[in-house]
Amino acid sequence: MKRILLIDDEPDLHNILRYNLRESGFQMDSAYSAREALGMELSLYNLILLDIMMDDLDGIEFLKILKRDPLYMNIPVVLLTAKTEETDKVLGLEIGADDYVTKPFSPRELVARIKAVLRRYENSASGTQKARKKSSMVLDEETKSINIDGQGISLTKKEYLFLKMLMNSPERVFSREEILQNLWEEYDNKEPRIVDALVKRVRKKLDRYRFHIKTHSGFGYSFRE
Repeated sequence: MKRILLIDDEPDLHNILRYNLRESGFQMDSAYSAREALGMELSLYNLILLDIMMDDLDGIEFLKILKRDPLYMNIPVVLLTAKTEETDKVLGLEIGADDYVTKPFSPRELVARIKAVLRRYENSASGTQKARKKSSMVLDEETKSINIDGQGISLTKKEYLFLKMLMNSPERVFSREEILQNLWEEYDNKEPRIVDALVKRVRKKLDRYRFHIKTHSGFGYSFRE
């Protein structure tokens, strides 16, 4: 069952949508502010419904935070907006939102939009899987680089050691602490998030094959063959 998070400060809307989404085969959880949502494990959700106008931290600022985080940046987002928020709609789409629905809206229309967004993501993932099967990734011990489909890509020492560690034990999950201990000599004073930055750089170099590195939220990373 697909799991959806609604971030909106209107309690009545949560009640209405929870019923309609459940009838359509979805599970819906609630956050009544963007700050509350930031304290939740967002990687559990297949899609986020996000209201733009909220007190304290608005939807646009939350979206910026979400799309900067490598753990959550690929979660699809549908914005809930008022008719007067045209500029925010455009900004939200530019930041990375996948669609928007203008209030007041029909629950049936929202469910249709959600299904359409999820289909696009599933089709994209399917295409990636097909491409991955045709790919060839070889770690070159001599040049300390990675060869993808015959093209050599240079790596820094830590990027190379990180990939080597993961590729030598496919599907094994390495925690941030293990990665720090293996790659940094003085790891005790290192912030674990430095590992996330390393992963982000490596994924960028892998380009369309970046999904070989799998994130296990709350646990660490593994290499998916």
